[in-house]
Amino acid sequence: MEINLIKSSGLSKEVFTQVMDLLQSIDGPLQFTCDPASVTDFSDDEIEPRQFDHPEDFRKKKLPPLYHTEMNYSIRKPEFMHTSSWETLFNKCSRYRRQHGIVNDAFVILLTAVSNKYNWFSAANPDNPYDGFVHTEDWDHYLDSASAFPIAYEVLALVLQKFMFKDKTDMKRLVHEHPLGCVNDLCMDKRQIILKLRTADICRSCMAALRNGLSDQYIKHALGIMESLRLKMLLSQNFLQDSLPSRMHIDRYKRIWLTDFGNLELRLNPTEKSLYLFYLRHTEGVAIGALPQHKNEIFELYSSLSLTGNRADMQQRVDTLVAVTGNAVSENISRIKRKLVNALGDEIAVHYCIQGANGARKFIQLDRSLVTMEVL
Repeated sequence: MEINLIKSSGLSKEVFTQVMDLLQSIDGPLQFTCDPASVTDFSDDEIEPRQFDHPEDFRKKKLPPLYHTEMNYSIRKPEFMHTSSWETLFNKCSRYRRQHGIVNDAFVILLTAVSNKYNWFSAANPDNPYDGFVHTEDWDHYLDSASAFPIAYEVLALVLQKFMFKDKTDMKRLVHEHPLGCVNDLCMDKRQIILKLRTADICRSCMAALRNGLSDQYIKHALGIMESLRLKMLLSQNFLQDSLPSRMHIDRYKRIWLTDFGNLELRLNPTEKSLYLFYLRHTEGVAIGALPQHKNEIFELYSSLSLTGNRADMQQRVDTLVAVTGNAVSENISRIKRKLVNALGDEIAVHYCIQGANGARKFIQLDRSLVTMEVL
């Protein structure tokens, strides 16, 4: 099953990449693809400025005509933002589909920094639920975590809901007015989103509807990604600091995965990864001042990771890294630590950081029985 993600110009490349990484972190039949060079823009007549009377107010959704029921909510006008109609957002998807020859049963989901008329996190086109959008901004009002987590979750929710809802009647029947921690919680008060993100669950009735429309292999893959998102978000919020360290797996492409933490990938640049893999090899530790003695080994690691392909350039970078007169190693160790702490929190990150007193041997304390390597 193909899910194509496209982005608006207001969404940063960094967040877009993070979302793709999260969705692709577990292999399976759901195939998430993107075209980073294709950016969707909005003309002035497609955007309407909107003024919120009170900051609290924009935490409320509005019900579009499709959802009008006996549900009664106090809807007020929120703080200033640019909004667009649902029709405009869905048209962006259908236009991309036509222009790029996307087949009818593949998804096109727009990640947009522009808000929408009804102030929803995401929505599928009622006339073609293979098209949809996810609003990427303002998540800091509801969650203390990186926006990539809820954005990726909403992408998955749109895909699953396509196969849960046979028609508009089904849609109204299965959405939950009062939150249960299910993917179909309506979350009219947008702060309620935190419950379903922390449970990453699908209730019994919604699961029954999903199984009627989607085969188990896709459901299993989606649930695996949802659980991965849940764990990674909790780690980033320091909720799992009493957990034991995760197993680490290094695949044949030298990607580093923490398999017990939702298959979290430790993303490092080639210089950082070369240094990190070197210290993983050397359980006894190596002082920074002794690194020039290991220059050939570090070069071997770096040359397998670098994309430059120029041997002289790669050699120069390694020479600069291990030079005893420079500070490159300490700077790279600090960057690696910062990435680990941001992903895992202080208490868990200590198991994975390169550490050691000034002048003493540097080492990674992780129990190597937890580490498996396809090649290293």
